[in-house]
Amino acid sequence: MLVAAVLVLPGCSGLINSQPHVIGTLKIGADLPLSGDDAPDGIPVKNAIALTIQQAGQVCGAASHRDACVTLQTVFADDVNKGIHDPATGAENVRAMVSD
Repeated sequence: MLVAAVLVLPGCSGLINSQPHVIGTLKIGADLPLSGDDAPDGIPVKNAIALTIQQAGQVCGAASHRDACVTLQTVFADDVNKGIHDPATGAENVRAMVSD
């Protein structure tokens, strides 16, 4: 999902003679330890991702579709179960993000 946003970002500069319009929302997901013992590792990453997405705001398409824009939205999931990182919970979170 993040790769899709990175590929879209270069097309943001210089709209050509047309007003941008939002054609949808691009969700960017991250599965991180947001609670428990590993929270000090996951929370700064979550905050950095959220700040980046907030600063980017809307992004618009490449040269042939500069007027088509998407709104970026963050989706965070906590992969901690009973206070520790749980790979099974992380896998379940990622499956849920992909299905969305």
